[in-house]
Amino acid sequence: MHASGQDAGAWRAFAVLEHTPADGPRHFDWLLDESDTPSSADSRCVRAFRCALPPAELVRGECTPIEPMAPHRARYLTLAGSTALSGDRGTVQPQASGCWRTVSAGQGIELTIQIRSSDRQDIVCILLGSTTLQVIEVVP
Repeated sequence: MHASGQDAGAWRAFAVLEHTPADGPRHFDWLLDESDTPSSADSRCVRAFRCALPPAELVRGECTPIEPMAPHRARYLTLAGSTALSGDRGTVQPQASGCWRTVSAGQGIELTIQIRSSDRQDIVCILLGSTTLQVIEVVP
């Protein structure tokens, strides 16, 4: 049960990748696995959003714009380091990973993430709407 007293959805994997395109501005791809059944990461796609800010720069209580993107391959959820993309699409570097779940209909999605950086290892809960991210809790 979630703090609201309502049943929450199952926890699923997610990742945030820093994407540096060959021909455009750097941004951050938020990838959410929506699958209930295991299958090949090469054949499965995950939900994707683009955000201009890295996870470590999101501020509690502030809304940050996001943009829905075409689904991405699930193998990007488990990247271990910087990876060059085929077709001259630039490079991606993992920034955060963890799990997410639907809190309840109408309330959005709860994400629990771990920031991957040398100076920060925070657990952050984020509410993901259709066009915004909002930090709702920071756990030291």
